[in-house]
Amino acid sequence: MQWLSHAAVRLRRKSGVADFTPHDLRRTAATLNHTPAKIARTYNRSTYDAEKRQALAILGELIESIASDGEARSNVVRLA
Repeated sequence: MQWLSHAAVRLRRKSGVADFTPHDLRRTAATLNHTPAKIARTYNRSTYDAEKRQALAILGELIESIASDGEARSNVVRLA
């Protein structure tokens, strides 16, 4: 998991967010999927899957651009 620590350091340096942790990404993804249960059940029948996918793709591209720092990334596998 040392790669994750190195990536977090690069993200802190490039983004200027001094207190960033990898767990922040988990919280962000969980927030995209969080709704108050009773309200969602009653009024909101959509799952917003397409919107969630789009938001996560944009977030992923942003993180990738911040973290790339011009380094070769031949070990990165793009998921479709």
